[in-house]
Amino acid sequence: ARAGPSRMEADATVAAEGWTSPGPWRLHCEQPQEVAMALVEPVAARYRATLALNLGAMALAVILGAFTVREIGRRERLEARARSEAADFCLTNARDSFAKGKTKEGEEWLTTLLQKLPDEPQAAEASKMLDQHYTQERDARDDQLEKDHADLLQKDLKQGKERYDRMFR
Repeated sequence: ARAGPSRMEADATVAAEGWTSPGPWRLHCEQPQEVAMALVEPVAARYRATLALNLGAMALAVILGAFTVREIGRRERLEARARSEAADFCLTNARDSFAKGKTKEGEEWLTTLLQKLPDEPQAAEASKMLDQHYTQERDARDDQLEKDHADLLQKDLKQGKERYDRMFR
């Protein structure tokens, strides 16, 4: 009897290894479709559930990944803004300190900016301000040394001239 629309059948030839002629056996199975599907349905249901869970997990991973990328971009923008504001704060405090004559404090603000935020655009300005400050400080020290040494030189010249004059009297 052949399988009808509600029946399933399967045929397979049994191989006879080591025999010189093909084996005479053949397997034939025929069952109603409901019986065959009853055996497969639990496995298929588990497969569908696993597939649905996997798709859900992948969708969640994509959503979380997009959220993470957005948050990383937001964090980078906030950090850049905070660095810029901190550099501006250091420059403002340094200018105020120099204006009040607190040069040591001004140097500390500029040095902090250069050490902590060297890649900020304000660091170049801080470097120039520090160079100018050191140049002014050095020039003032040199001027004072020249003045002090000029007075000593004049005194020594006067003494030397007096001794010279005494030699020829």
